[in-house]
Amino acid sequence: MIKLLKRFLHNTGGSPAIEMALVLPFFVMVFLTAVDLGRLILAHQKVGKAAFVVGSTVSRLGSMERTAINNIITQTDSILTPFSSAYASIVVTAVNNIESSGGADLIIWSHGARGASGTTTCNTVGTTGSADFTTTSPGFTLSTDEAAFVVQICYAFETLFVPSQLLAADTTGQIAKYAIVRYRMSTDIPALL
Repeated sequence: MIKLLKRFLHNTGGSPAIEMALVLPFFVMVFLTAVDLGRLILAHQKVGKAAFVVGSTVSRLGSMERTAINNIITQTDSILTPFSSAYASIVVTAVNNIESSGGADLIIWSHGARGASGTTTCNTVGTTGSADFTTTSPGFTLSTDEAAFVVQICYAFETLFVPSQLLAADTTGQIAKYAIVRYRMSTDIPALL
């Protein structure tokens, strides 16, 4: 019996397999987290670029028609690829600072697409009345008789392996990006048709 016990204690033939079985789950978890983190970084870049492109394109429109703005918003599909644009909520808000308002930034109109209108998560500038840029761009102000568009995109990012709350700064797993672009056609933004 003692001879059998000594032979068992000196046998190291299966130790690499045991070590691998103990370490492999950790390495797989690190690899899958790196994949999800890379996807999250790419999604942040794509959503930010989409917000800027929508704002830049809308700022060049002569007349503000809902169909034209919706067509521009539809183009975000190609920017967000490989991510689905079905998870994106987009709000375009027109803001004007007119002298008669006493120097306050006023919202002219706000247009949401893909279910964004009416959601509080994606419309942080406001819907009517005085605009609040404290959440989107602290310190941003419009000069008197200046107009701008605030484009807000909220994207519901879903991770593949790791819970999204662990990787995203927002506990809901949403990515929120903003772009503020000055209106290039004149100082007054036309009404939304």
